[in-house]
Amino acid sequence: MAIVHLIAEKGLSERLQSCMEGKKIIGYRRLREQDIEIGQPLRHSVHSETGALLLKKGYVIKDEVQRNKLVNQKVYIYASPDKPGSAAYRSGLARAQQEKESDRLVDVFEWVESHYGLLAIIYQEFARGPDETTRAKVNLLAERIHRAAEKHHDGLLAAIHLAEGKAYSHIKAFHVAVLCEVLGTRIGIGPAQRVSLVAAGLTHDVGMWQLQDELQLREEPLTDEQWQQIRKHPTTTVALLKKAGVVDPTWLQAVQQHHERLNGSGYPQGLKENQIAQVARVLAVADTFAAMVRQRGDRDKRLPKEALRDIFLSRGEEIDGTLAQLFIKELGMFPPGSACRLVSGEIGIAVGPGTSAAAPDVEVIFDHDGQPMKRAVLRDTTSKGFAVREIVPLPEHPARQALLAKMWDKVPKKGRL
Repeated sequence: MAIVHLIAEKGLSERLQSCMEGKKIIGYRRLREQDIEIGQPLRHSVHSETGALLLKKGYVIKDEVQRNKLVNQKVYIYASPDKPGSAAYRSGLARAQQEKESDRLVDVFEWVESHYGLLAIIYQEFARGPDETTRAKVNLLAERIHRAAEKHHDGLLAAIHLAEGKAYSHIKAFHVAVLCEVLGTRIGIGPAQRVSLVAAGLTHDVGMWQLQDELQLREEPLTDEQWQQIRKHPTTTVALLKKAGVVDPTWLQAVQQHHERLNGSGYPQGLKENQIAQVARVLAVADTFAAMVRQRGDRDKRLPKEALRDIFLSRGEEIDGTLAQLFIKELGMFPPGSACRLVSGEIGIAVGPGTSAAAPDVEVIFDHDGQPMKRAVLRDTTSKGFAVREIVPLPEHPARQALLAKMWDKVPKKGRL
Protein backbone atom coordinates (compact mmCIF):
# COMPACT_ATOMS: atom_id res chain seq x y z
CA MET A 1 0.00 0.00 0.00
CA ALA A 2 1.40 3.40 -0.95
CA ILE A 3 1.81 5.88 1.87
CA VAL A 4 -0.55 8.71 0.88
CA HIS A 5 -2.33 11.59 2.56
CA LEU A 6 -5.67 10.26 3.74
CA ILE A 7 -7.09 13.05 5.89
CA ALA A 8 -6.11 16.53 7.05
CA GLU A 9 -6.62 17.14 10.76
CA LYS A 10 -7.69 20.73 11.46
CA GLY A 11 -5.21 22.70 13.52
CA LEU A 12 -2.54 19.99 13.66
CA SER A 13 -0.01 21.95 11.61
CA GLU A 14 -0.14 24.84 14.09
CA ARG A 15 0.28 22.51 17.06
CA LEU A 16 3.24 20.78 15.40
CA GLN A 17 4.82 24.15 14.72
CA SER A 18 4.34 25.12 18.36
CA CYS A 19 5.98 21.88 19.43
CA MET A 20 8.96 22.44 17.15
CA GLU A 21 9.40 26.00 18.39
CA GLY A 22 9.74 24.76 21.95
CA LYS A 23 6.35 25.96 23.23
CA LYS A 24 4.25 24.12 25.79
CA ILE A 25 2.56 21.70 23.42
CA ILE A 26 4.92 18.73 23.33
CA GLY A 27 2.57 15.89 22.49
CA TYR A 28 3.92 15.60 18.97
CA ARG A 29 7.38 14.26 18.19
CA ARG A 30 9.25 12.83 15.24
CA LEU A 31 8.59 9.18 14.42
CA ARG A 32 11.49 6.90 15.41
CA GLU A 33 12.37 3.46 14.16
CA GLN A 34 11.52 1.89 17.52
CA ASP A 35 7.95 3.20 17.16
CA ILE A 36 7.41 0.69 14.35
CA GLU A 37 7.33 -3.09 14.66
CA ILE A 38 7.10 -4.81 11.31
CA GLY A 39 3.92 -6.90 11.16
CA GLN A 40 2.39 -5.20 14.24
CA PRO A 41 -0.31 -2.46 14.36
CA LEU A 42 0.96 1.11 14.74
CA ARG A 43 0.46 2.40 18.30
CA HIS A 44 0.01 6.00 17.09
CA SER A 45 -1.34 7.74 14.03
CA VAL A 46 1.35 9.17 11.78
CA HIS A 47 1.14 12.76 10.49
CA SER A 48 3.08 14.75 7.93
CA GLU A 49 4.94 17.95 8.74
CA THR A 50 1.99 19.92 7.39
CA GLY A 51 -0.47 18.12 9.63
CA ALA A 52 -2.01 15.66 7.17
CA LEU A 53 -2.81 12.19 8.45
CA LEU A 54 -0.61 9.69 6.64
CA LEU A 55 -1.42 6.46 8.49
CA LYS A 56 -4.05 5.74 11.09
CA LYS A 57 -3.32 4.09 14.39
CA GLY A 58 -3.56 0.31 13.91
CA TYR A 59 -2.16 0.27 10.38
CA VAL A 60 0.31 -2.60 9.89
CA ILE A 61 3.74 -1.87 8.39
CA LYS A 62 4.51 -4.99 6.38
CA ASP A 63 8.19 -4.70 5.52
CA GLU A 64 11.43 -2.75 6.00
CA VAL A 65 10.93 -0.77 2.80
CA GLN A 66 7.77 0.84 4.21
CA ARG A 67 9.39 1.34 7.60
CA ASN A 68 12.51 2.99 6.15
CA LYS A 69 10.38 5.24 3.94
CA LEU A 70 8.47 6.48 6.97
CA VAL A 71 11.47 6.91 9.26
CA ASN A 72 13.46 8.80 6.64
CA GLN A 73 10.68 11.39 6.21
CA LYS A 74 9.75 14.23 8.54
CA VAL A 75 6.68 12.57 10.00
CA TYR A 76 5.20 12.93 13.47
CA ILE A 77 3.14 11.04 16.00
CA TYR A 78 0.91 12.43 18.75
CA ALA A 79 2.44 10.66 21.69
CA SER A 80 0.23 11.96 24.50
CA PRO A 81 -1.87 14.96 25.56
CA ASP A 82 0.10 15.28 28.80
CA LYS A 83 -0.49 18.10 31.26
CA PRO A 84 2.42 20.35 32.24
CA GLY A 85 4.03 19.15 35.45
CA SER A 86 2.98 15.51 35.04
CA ALA A 87 5.52 12.68 34.94
CA ALA A 88 4.55 11.92 31.36
CA TYR A 89 5.02 15.58 30.45
CA ARG A 90 8.51 15.62 32.01
CA SER A 91 9.30 12.42 30.17
CA GLY A 92 8.21 14.09 26.96
CA LEU A 93 10.53 17.01 27.65
CA ALA A 94 13.39 14.59 28.22
CA ARG A 95 12.64 12.85 24.92
CA ALA A 96 12.51 16.18 23.14
CA GLN A 97 15.89 17.11 24.59
CA GLN A 98 17.35 13.78 23.50
CA GLU A 99 16.01 14.28 20.00
CA LYS A 100 17.43 17.80 19.91
CA GLU A 101 20.82 16.42 20.93
CA SER A 102 20.59 13.63 18.35
CA ASP A 103 20.08 16.21 15.62
CA ARG A 104 23.11 18.31 16.65
CA LEU A 105 25.40 18.66 13.68
CA VAL A 106 29.01 17.55 14.04
CA ASP A 107 31.90 17.41 11.61
CA VAL A 108 32.63 14.11 9.90
CA PHE A 109 35.68 13.46 12.09
CA GLU A 110 33.67 13.71 15.31
CA TRP A 111 30.94 11.53 13.79
CA VAL A 112 33.42 8.80 12.84
CA GLU A 113 35.14 9.02 16.23
CA SER A 114 31.93 8.56 18.22
CA HIS A 115 30.65 5.70 16.06
CA TYR A 116 34.05 4.04 16.02
CA GLY A 117 33.64 3.87 19.80
CA LEU A 118 30.37 2.00 19.38
CA LEU A 119 32.03 -0.43 16.98
CA ALA A 120 34.82 -1.08 19.52
CA ILE A 121 32.16 -2.00 22.11
CA ILE A 122 30.51 -4.35 19.61
CA TYR A 123 33.78 -6.16 18.93
CA GLN A 124 34.44 -6.62 22.64
CA GLU A 125 31.00 -8.19 22.99
CA PHE A 126 31.76 -10.60 20.15
CA ALA A 127 34.96 -11.57 21.96
CA ARG A 128 33.12 -12.24 25.24
CA GLY A 129 30.17 -13.97 23.59
CA PRO A 130 27.55 -12.07 21.57
CA ASP A 131 23.81 -12.02 22.23
CA GLU A 132 20.71 -10.23 20.95
CA THR A 133 21.89 -6.88 22.32
CA THR A 134 25.08 -7.20 20.26
CA ARG A 135 23.05 -7.76 17.11
CA ALA A 136 20.86 -4.76 17.97
CA LYS A 137 23.95 -2.55 18.31
CA VAL A 138 25.26 -3.70 14.94
CA ASN A 139 21.88 -2.95 13.37
CA LEU A 140 21.87 0.49 14.99
CA LEU A 141 25.35 1.31 13.70
CA ALA A 142 24.55 -0.05 10.23
CA GLU A 143 21.43 2.13 10.03
CA ARG A 144 23.38 5.21 11.07
CA ILE A 145 26.13 4.57 8.54
CA HIS A 146 23.54 3.95 5.83
CA ARG A 147 21.73 7.21 6.51
CA ALA A 148 24.84 9.33 6.99
CA ALA A 149 26.59 7.91 3.93
CA GLU A 150 23.60 8.60 1.66
CA LYS A 151 24.52 12.30 1.77
CA HIS A 152 27.99 12.46 3.32
CA HIS A 153 29.92 9.44 2.07
CA ASP A 154 32.88 11.44 0.71
CA GLY A 155 33.38 13.11 4.08
CA LEU A 156 33.02 9.86 6.01
CA LEU A 157 35.51 8.10 3.72
CA ALA A 158 37.97 10.97 4.18
CA ALA A 159 37.63 10.92 7.96
CA ILE A 160 38.20 7.16 8.01
CA HIS A 161 41.17 7.45 5.63
CA LEU A 162 42.76 10.10 7.86
CA ALA A 163 41.99 8.36 11.15
CA GLU A 164 45.08 7.68 13.25
CA GLY A 165 45.76 5.46 16.24
CA LYS A 166 42.84 3.11 15.63
CA ALA A 167 42.76 -0.67 15.93
CA TYR A 168 43.31 -2.20 12.47
CA SER A 169 40.34 -4.55 12.76
CA HIS A 170 37.89 -1.85 13.85
CA ILE A 171 38.76 0.99 11.49
CA LYS A 172 39.09 -1.40 8.55
CA ALA A 173 35.60 -2.79 9.26
CA PHE A 174 34.24 0.77 9.48
CA HIS A 175 35.88 1.56 6.13
CA VAL A 176 34.48 -1.59 4.51
CA ALA A 177 30.97 -0.80 5.78
CA VAL A 178 30.94 2.68 4.23
CA LEU A 179 32.41 1.36 0.97
CA CYS A 180 29.66 -1.30 0.85
CA GLU A 181 27.03 1.42 1.20
CA VAL A 182 28.65 3.49 -1.56
CA LEU A 183 29.13 0.64 -4.03
CA GLY A 184 25.76 -0.90 -3.15
CA THR A 185 24.07 2.39 -3.97
CA ARG A 186 25.99 2.67 -7.25
CA ILE A 187 24.77 -0.72 -8.51
CA GLY A 188 21.17 -0.21 -7.41
CA ILE A 189 20.86 -2.40 -4.32
CA GLY A 190 17.77 -1.28 -2.37
CA PRO A 191 17.98 0.56 0.98
CA ALA A 192 16.92 -2.36 3.20
CA GLN A 193 19.40 -4.75 1.59
CA ARG A 194 22.15 -2.11 1.76
CA VAL A 195 21.67 -1.87 5.52
CA SER A 196 22.18 -5.64 5.71
CA LEU A 197 25.28 -5.30 3.53
CA VAL A 198 26.65 -2.54 5.76
CA ALA A 199 26.07 -4.78 8.79
CA ALA A 200 28.02 -7.51 6.98
CA GLY A 201 30.83 -5.04 6.34
CA LEU A 202 30.97 -4.13 10.02
CA THR A 203 31.15 -7.77 11.14
CA HIS A 204 32.80 -9.72 8.29
CA ASP A 205 35.98 -10.38 10.29
CA VAL A 206 34.72 -10.70 13.88
CA GLY A 207 35.76 -14.35 13.80
CA MET A 208 39.44 -13.31 13.68
CA TRP A 209 39.64 -9.65 14.71
CA GLN A 210 42.01 -10.31 17.60
CA LEU A 211 44.39 -12.17 15.28
CA GLN A 212 44.24 -9.21 12.86
CA ASP A 213 45.39 -6.86 15.60
CA GLU A 214 48.14 -9.25 16.66
CA LEU A 215 49.45 -9.36 13.09
CA GLN A 216 49.77 -5.59 13.18
CA LEU A 217 52.63 -6.00 15.65
CA ARG A 218 54.63 -8.77 13.98
CA GLU A 219 56.73 -8.77 10.85
CA GLU A 220 57.18 -12.53 10.50
CA PRO A 221 55.19 -14.48 7.90
CA LEU A 222 51.97 -16.17 8.98
CA THR A 223 52.28 -19.50 10.75
CA ASP A 224 50.32 -22.50 9.49
CA GLU A 225 47.98 -22.20 12.47
CA GLN A 226 47.33 -18.52 11.77
CA TRP A 227 46.74 -19.20 8.11
CA GLN A 228 44.21 -21.90 8.96
CA GLN A 229 42.42 -19.53 11.31
CA ILE A 230 42.22 -16.97 8.53
CA ARG A 231 40.84 -19.49 6.03
CA LYS A 232 38.17 -20.56 8.51
CA HIS A 233 37.17 -17.08 9.68
CA PRO A 234 34.14 -16.61 7.37
CA THR A 235 32.55 -19.75 8.83
CA THR A 236 33.64 -18.84 12.36
CA THR A 237 32.15 -15.39 11.94
CA VAL A 238 28.83 -16.70 10.64
CA ALA A 239 28.59 -18.97 13.70
CA LEU A 240 29.12 -15.95 15.99
CA LEU A 241 26.52 -13.94 14.10
CA LYS A 242 23.98 -16.72 14.44
CA LYS A 243 24.77 -16.88 18.15
CA ALA A 244 23.91 -13.18 18.29
CA GLY A 245 20.53 -13.94 16.70
CA VAL A 246 21.30 -12.88 13.13
CA VAL A 247 18.98 -14.64 10.67
CA ASP A 248 19.19 -12.11 7.82
CA PRO A 249 20.21 -14.16 4.73
CA THR A 250 21.85 -11.17 2.99
CA TRP A 251 24.03 -10.45 6.00
CA LEU A 252 25.04 -14.08 6.55
CA GLN A 253 25.63 -14.89 2.88
CA ALA A 254 27.80 -11.82 2.31
CA VAL A 255 30.00 -12.73 5.28
CA GLN A 256 30.21 -16.44 4.43
CA GLN A 257 31.28 -15.80 0.83
CA HIS A 258 33.33 -12.59 0.97
CA HIS A 259 36.63 -14.44 0.40
CA GLU A 260 35.34 -16.58 -2.47
CA ARG A 261 36.78 -15.69 -5.88
CA LEU A 262 35.34 -16.00 -9.38
CA ASN A 263 38.05 -18.46 -10.53
CA GLY A 264 37.50 -20.76 -7.53
CA SER A 265 40.73 -19.80 -5.76
CA GLY A 266 38.95 -18.35 -2.72
CA TYR A 267 37.86 -19.85 0.58
CA PRO A 268 36.33 -21.47 2.57
CA GLN A 269 34.25 -23.32 -0.07
CA GLY A 270 36.07 -22.64 -3.33
CA LEU A 271 32.93 -21.28 -5.00
CA LYS A 272 33.04 -20.01 -8.59
CA GLU A 273 31.30 -17.45 -10.78
CA ASN A 274 27.50 -17.41 -10.26
CA GLN A 275 27.80 -19.48 -7.10
CA ILE A 276 28.95 -16.29 -5.37
CA ALA A 277 26.16 -13.89 -4.35
CA GLN A 278 26.25 -10.29 -5.57
CA VAL A 279 26.36 -8.92 -2.02
CA ALA A 280 29.40 -11.09 -1.30
CA ARG A 281 31.11 -9.75 -4.43
CA VAL A 282 30.48 -6.18 -3.26
CA LEU A 283 31.89 -6.99 0.18
CA ALA A 284 34.91 -8.66 -1.44
CA VAL A 285 35.82 -5.53 -3.41
CA ALA A 286 35.40 -3.27 -0.38
CA ASP A 287 37.36 -5.61 1.89
CA THR A 288 40.21 -6.03 -0.61
CA PHE A 289 40.67 -2.29 -1.02
CA ALA A 290 40.39 -1.44 2.70
CA ALA A 291 42.96 -4.11 3.56
CA MET A 292 45.49 -3.05 0.93
CA VAL A 293 45.54 0.64 1.92
CA ARG A 294 46.38 -0.20 5.55
CA GLN A 295 49.69 -1.16 7.11
CA ARG A 296 49.96 -4.64 8.57
CA GLY A 297 52.96 -6.07 10.37
CA ASP A 298 53.81 -8.57 7.62
CA ARG A 299 53.12 -6.25 4.68
CA ASP A 300 53.32 -2.61 3.65
CA LYS A 301 50.27 -0.55 2.87
CA ARG A 302 49.58 0.41 -0.72
CA LEU A 303 48.74 3.81 -2.09
CA PRO A 304 45.04 3.95 -3.00
CA LYS A 305 45.78 4.21 -6.73
CA GLU A 306 48.04 1.13 -6.46
CA ALA A 307 45.32 -0.81 -4.64
CA LEU A 308 42.75 0.23 -7.25
CA ARG A 309 45.13 -0.80 -10.03
CA ASP A 310 45.51 -4.26 -8.48
CA ILE A 311 41.74 -4.58 -8.20
CA PHE A 312 41.40 -3.54 -11.84
CA LEU A 313 44.01 -6.10 -12.95
CA SER A 314 42.24 -8.91 -11.07
CA ARG A 315 38.83 -8.10 -12.55
CA GLY A 316 37.08 -10.98 -14.24
CA GLU A 317 39.37 -13.62 -12.71
CA GLU A 318 39.06 -13.02 -8.98
CA ILE A 319 37.02 -9.82 -8.64
CA ASP A 320 33.75 -9.07 -10.41
CA GLY A 321 34.77 -6.98 -13.44
CA THR A 322 31.72 -4.71 -13.48
CA LEU A 323 31.97 -4.01 -9.76
CA ALA A 324 35.70 -3.29 -10.04
CA GLN A 325 35.15 -0.69 -12.75
CA LEU A 326 32.25 0.99 -10.93
CA PHE A 327 34.23 1.01 -7.69
CA ILE A 328 37.20 2.75 -9.34
CA LYS A 329 34.89 5.22 -11.06
CA GLU A 330 33.18 6.01 -7.76
CA LEU A 331 36.38 6.57 -5.75
CA GLY A 332 38.73 7.88 -8.43
CA MET A 333 42.47 7.25 -8.27
CA PHE A 334 42.69 9.66 -5.32
CA PRO A 335 39.90 8.68 -2.89
CA PRO A 336 38.55 11.23 -0.39
CA GLY A 337 41.12 11.94 2.32
CA SER A 338 44.16 11.46 0.07
CA ALA A 339 46.78 14.16 0.74
CA CYS A 340 48.05 15.48 -2.60
CA ARG A 341 50.92 17.75 -3.56
CA LEU A 342 50.00 19.78 -6.61
CA VAL A 343 52.26 21.01 -9.38
CA SER A 344 51.95 24.43 -7.69
CA GLY A 345 53.71 23.01 -4.62
CA GLU A 346 50.59 23.36 -2.51
CA ILE A 347 49.28 20.45 -0.43
CA GLY A 348 45.60 19.68 -0.25
CA ILE A 349 43.08 16.95 0.41
CA ALA A 350 41.04 15.08 -2.18
CA VAL A 351 37.43 15.73 -1.23
CA GLY A 352 35.71 13.93 -4.11
CA PRO A 353 36.35 12.06 -7.38
CA GLY A 354 36.21 15.15 -9.62
CA THR A 355 35.64 15.06 -13.38
CA SER A 356 38.02 12.17 -14.01
CA ALA A 357 39.81 9.46 -12.04
CA ALA A 358 43.14 11.32 -12.32
CA ALA A 359 41.74 14.78 -11.52
CA PRO A 360 40.07 14.72 -8.09
CA ASP A 361 38.46 17.68 -6.38
CA VAL A 362 41.24 18.98 -4.13
CA GLU A 363 40.98 21.61 -1.42
CA VAL A 364 44.37 23.12 -0.61
CA ILE A 365 45.18 23.75 3.07
CA PHE A 366 48.99 24.28 2.92
CA ASP A 367 50.66 26.76 0.59
CA HIS A 368 53.84 26.09 -1.43
CA ASP A 369 55.94 27.08 1.62
CA GLY A 370 54.17 24.54 3.82
CA GLN A 371 52.24 27.18 5.76
CA PRO A 372 48.55 26.62 6.56
CA MET A 373 46.00 28.60 4.57
CA LYS A 374 43.43 30.74 6.36
CA ARG A 375 40.79 28.54 4.79
CA ALA A 376 40.71 25.64 2.36
CA VAL A 377 40.73 26.66 -1.31
CA LEU A 378 39.35 24.43 -4.07
CA ARG A 379 41.77 23.91 -6.96
CA ASP A 380 40.95 22.79 -10.49
CA THR A 381 43.25 19.79 -10.88
CA THR A 382 42.40 19.49 -14.56
CA SER A 383 44.51 22.64 -14.98
CA LYS A 384 48.22 22.01 -15.66
CA GLY A 385 49.23 24.48 -12.97
CA PHE A 386 47.24 22.64 -10.31
CA ALA A 387 47.48 19.03 -11.47
CA VAL A 388 48.19 16.38 -8.83
CA ARG A 389 51.92 15.67 -8.71
CA GLU A 390 52.06 13.01 -5.97
CA ILE A 391 50.50 11.55 -2.86
CA VAL A 392 52.26 12.79 0.29
CA PRO A 393 51.94 12.47 4.06
CA LEU A 394 49.73 15.19 5.48
CA PRO A 395 51.92 17.74 7.31
CA GLU A 396 51.47 18.15 11.05
CA HIS A 397 50.25 21.54 12.20
CA PRO A 398 48.03 22.82 15.05
CA ALA A 399 45.66 24.42 12.52
CA ARG A 400 45.30 21.26 10.42
CA GLN A 401 42.30 19.68 12.10
CA ALA A 402 40.25 22.87 12.11
CA LEU A 403 40.85 23.28 8.38
CA LEU A 404 39.97 19.64 7.68
CA ALA A 405 36.75 19.77 9.69
CA LYS A 406 35.36 22.57 7.51
CA MET A 407 35.87 20.76 4.20
CA TRP A 408 32.73 18.61 4.34
CA ASP A 409 29.16 19.29 5.35
CA LYS A 410 28.31 18.48 8.93
CA VAL A 411 26.38 15.33 9.84
CA PRO A 412 23.57 14.84 12.41
CA LYS A 413 25.31 13.44 15.49
CA LYS A 414 22.98 10.48 15.83
CA GLY A 415 19.80 11.00 13.90
CA ARG A 416 16.44 9.71 15.08
CA LEU A 417 16.90 5.96 15.04
